[in-house]
Amino acid sequence: GKSTLLKILSQVTGPTSGTVQLRGRLASLLEVGTGFHRELTGRDNVYLNAAIHGMTRAEIHDKFDRIVAFAEVEDFIDTPVKRYSSGMYVRLAFSVAAHLEPRILVVDEVLAVGDINFQRKCHDHLRALRKQGTTIVLVSHSMSVIRQFCTRTLLLERGRLHFGGDSAGAIVAYQEVLRRQLGERETSTDADPGLRAVELVDGQGAMARQFRYGARIGLRVCVQSRQPRGPLRLCVLLRRIDGVVALRVDNIHDGQDLGELRGERAVEVWLPARHLLPDAYTAEVELHRLDGDPTDPWDRSKGIDLSVTGGPQDGAEGVLLEAEEWRCLDGDL
Repeated sequence: GKSTLLKILSQVTGPTSGTVQLRGRLASLLEVGTGFHRELTGRDNVYLNAAIHGMTRAEIHDKFDRIVAFAEVEDFIDTPVKRYSSGMYVRLAFSVAAHLEPRILVVDEVLAVGDINFQRKCHDHLRALRKQGTTIVLVSHSMSVIRQFCTRTLLLERGRLHFGGDSAGAIVAYQEVLRRQLGERETSTDADPGLRAVELVDGQGAMARQFRYGARIGLRVCVQSRQPRGPLRLCVLLRRIDGVVALRVDNIHDGQDLGELRGERAVEVWLPARHLLPDAYTAEVELHRLDGDPTDPWDRSKGIDLSVTGGPQDGAEGVLLEAEEWRCLDGDL
């Protein structure tokens, strides 16, 4: 129901019941490229697409050079867009919509257009619009994007409002919905050696899935083997919900020999995660046999979802938030 709601806000689709009240000019990025004609040149499409969004010809003429420069298609602006690469096409379409200067901007999962440099430009431009007072209504499955841009978040489940409130709380609620839908993912294996159980624990040693910013995050891993095994490598990965690996630790790198294994052994590891930025994460464990391919896990856990809440609420980006050391140096660098 998310995209349908945005279409109703954008007056593309009428509601079956209820009303929508809008104050100020609205621009929407529902599907990048909507309103482009493939037979027309980039120049013609800028004027056509901007006019569809309500800009006057004088406004378009005034912003034309900025739109083209932002999209980085100056050399091809008089070429039919059917000859554009997909990246050029979406960059120009996004650039037109981004320069409408609306009071309300509706965005449906289009912040991943273009290469990494263009994505950064898109994010910077949206931040600038927000500072100017533009209301941004954003649909996304990226928790990092939600945390960056949204002060208030609505979580929809099967077309109904499941949660409404601050973004940190919405991320926690989203994880709870995913766990309920997919069921708790427990680790069980027939591998030998294998991972029998993986648990997340807090600083008091109690099982936990939610951690406050700055809190300790630990894992208890039970490894089993029916036959004597030599040295093993345990790798722990903490993966952000968008797939970025935030942390990776393993006992061999840290100089921790787990010794010969026979039967069961419990291992506890505390992650260097006290300054993880609030977000949703998944903890994964890999077991490697050193007498085999060291890059190929012998066994792997299915992952445990967790969330970090609290902490900075200023739209900080990244994974970790703290310097190792600050120094003031005398003289020039």
